[in-house]
Amino acid sequence: MIVSDIVGIIALGLTLIAQYEVMLIGRLLAGFLGGVNNVVVAMYLVEISPLSMVGATGSFSIIVLEIFALVSFGLGFIVPSEKEGGFGGQIWRLLYFFPALLNIVRLLCLLMVFKHDTPFYCIEKNDKKEAMKGLNQIFNKNVEEEFNRIQSDVNAASTAGSVQIKDLFGRKYRKAFLLCLLLAVAQQLCGISVLFVYSNDIFSKSTDTPVFYTTLFGITNVVAVILSFKFVDKLGRKTLIIFGNITIGLVMLAFGLIAKISGEGNPLLKYLIVIWPLFFQASLGSLTFLYISEVLPDVGVGACISANWTTGFLIAQFYLQSVEAFGFEVPFLFFGVANFLCAVVFCGALVETRGKTKADIIAEYNLLPKELMNSINDYDEEYHKNSIASLGA
Repeated sequence: MIVSDIVGIIALGLTLIAQYEVMLIGRLLAGFLGGVNNVVVAMYLVEISPLSMVGATGSFSIIVLEIFALVSFGLGFIVPSEKEGGFGGQIWRLLYFFPALLNIVRLLCLLMVFKHDTPFYCIEKNDKKEAMKGLNQIFNKNVEEEFNRIQSDVNAASTAGSVQIKDLFGRKYRKAFLLCLLLAVAQQLCGISVLFVYSNDIFSKSTDTPVFYTTLFGITNVVAVILSFKFVDKLGRKTLIIFGNITIGLVMLAFGLIAKISGEGNPLLKYLIVIWPLFFQASLGSLTFLYISEVLPDVGVGACISANWTTGFLIAQFYLQSVEAFGFEVPFLFFGVANFLCAVVFCGALVETRGKTKADIIAEYNLLPKELMNSINDYDEEYHKNSIASLGA
């Protein structure tokens, strides 16, 4: 995070230079760092939070994310529509400086306040002293108990201190990884990329004030995230994810069928889009990355988030072509069916993670008692050490 903040400040500095090639390099770097933060911040929050607070911490981070997304949208209204002189012509530079300011603030916080890495990472690197420093900063009591819990999670999550891509397809992680990969893709199959990128175009079919409804859509999105904070730890991850797939599936199918039967100008369509965030943020919006971070090691989280972003990119790129080729309603009918299919899979295979350690979750995915799973991990680690010793000999 420190490195990405430093590079982020440089990248956003480049965007302040009014030269196309330089600005493009700055934007590409900023986009790359957005992906890095998406992976690292999700892992950091799960690893730094007490077990009872993981859900609340993850939800609160989504609240902050969506509030600033709405702020970003609002700032777009003050960008001049044509070239201006004086202060008005420099507003775009102020807007690009704003995220750089956030990088500066976080960098100072990480260097001066939150100076320790996560206990999970420190234990994984056999640095107990640093892990205890971090734990003492988080907990007032039961520090040794928390250390032992995290030590158990580290042992369950890795073999000989690391997990590689090929390990995700091994017996320990295969089922969990494939389900998390589907969950990452399922979040995009809710239609989030289409609704956020093309909201004005979609609303313009059924109203003369698309910008107003796009703004209302953004406000509903933030309100939905705040409401989800209240019950994310009460109902459980699995229940809410399945609830989201079903309700979003119903909204998307209703949208597609109404557009097919009565035309894309039906006034009901805009209201269906406005209420969509209520179901999305109560489930897949606030829980997808949290769930993946609870289940998988860092390399698995990175792979799933890469799949999520790639799916979103492809959907956004080919949405207009699919509308032109097959009709306005077809993408939404596709999203509806896809969500119902995902709900069926998750209902039968997804493991509830609320209040469970990573060791418990991995054992449950392997349908084994935690003690037996630990003995298998010990065997795998001993086998790995012996293999290394044999290679050395």
